[in-house]
Amino acid sequence: MADQGSRYRSVTAAGLGAEAVGAIVASTLRASGDLVVHEIGPGRLSVSRTRRPTWASVACAATIWLAGLGLLFLLVRQTEAGEVTVVDGPRGCTVTLPALLDGATVHAVEAALRGPAHAAGEPVSTPAPTAPSAGVADRVDLDERTVARREVTMPASPTTRPTSPPMAPPRVALRFDGTTLVVEAGRRVLLGRDPSSTGGAVGHRVPGDATTVSKSHLLVDFDGSTVVVEDLGSTNGSTLTRDGASEPLVAGRRTTVAHGDRVALGAVSFVLDAHPSVAEVSTAWS
Repeated sequence: MADQGSRYRSVTAAGLGAEAVGAIVASTLRASGDLVVHEIGPGRLSVSRTRRPTWASVACAATIWLAGLGLLFLLVRQTEAGEVTVVDGPRGCTVTLPALLDGATVHAVEAALRGPAHAAGEPVSTPAPTAPSAGVADRVDLDERTVARREVTMPASPTTRPTSPPMAPPRVALRFDGTTLVVEAGRRVLLGRDPSSTGGAVGHRVPGDATTVSKSHLLVDFDGSTVVVEDLGSTNGSTLTRDGASEPLVAGRRTTVAHGDRVALGAVSFVLDAHPSVAEVSTAWS
């Protein structure tokens, strides 16, 4: 059962391997509809959710009468992120769930790990003990008691254990017009008219007409679960567009970007795709 009193909650899954448990948990979380799930390593899943915070809804309702001013609060979005871990043990696996998951989602994960019969509340039948077979042999009299012995054939233990293929690292795609740049987890990309690789960031020139783009314009940082951008004090600035509403990025301030957001660098822009194809490869621009 889940530990409701801690920041992270644990769920046990008896009789299942870590790989099977990870697949079940990932499938259940994705089925919730509002969660973005990525595999970031063996037994590790990143989970994030972007939604409107409660205070924004309250502020909207309180100020809607001011010539529609309250509608601006509908544009406020907040991204929460966490990590799911699966640890294999001698009696099964322990799944640790982050605090951003609500009680209904945690219950759904528990039900999925118990299997269809357990999830529906069906009792688990226990096979009745079977009588010794007619071929029982080698009876020994001991202190006026008769003890029956029979040979039991134990299954041979496997000599080799199949290994699962390595999991691909999380990645996101920056989709410019006609050009895509794929960024893997732990990478920092410096975009601009003619940027140089520095401070652990790899420089990439923006495609197309870069006359409105500064030499080193925008930093993109992907840690495996969250994408953050930062305008580096560019001349023409940067803009974030989300759900049809645009706002300028403050130079030097790190801003979280979600799937489907458009980021403009001067007159050049890209759309963030948090679910690119595994077969896609980053393009090096000249």
